[in-house]
Amino acid sequence: MTNLEFVIDSWLGDSIIESFPCFLVTKKLASNISDIGVTGYEFDSANVVVSEDYVDHSIPEFIWLKVNGKGGVDDFGLTEDFRLIVSQTVMDILSINGLDHAEIEGS
Repeated sequence: MTNLEFVIDSWLGDSIIESFPCFLVTKKLASNISDIGVTGYEFDSANVVVSEDYVDHSIPEFIWLKVNGKGGVDDFGLTEDFRLIVSQTVMDILSINGLDHAEIEGS
């Protein structure tokens, strides 16, 4: 996939959002991820628009998180059914940046 258009019709405030099989992170989280030097991802731009049905149009800038790593080897990876798997280092940075509404399974 080379282009991504993502329409937001609701946002609960987390720093990462997913619409199978794509992930977006806030610009702040993207900067934090880049700063810690982890593996298994790249960032790309996305055309993120807010649905006209979305009441609160104030959202942060989002960046496309392309996961290309192998789970259990890299810091970012995908399971066979395309669920995100991350290292503890990434989990820590996600939690610090806001991850209140995600479904998280432990190892």
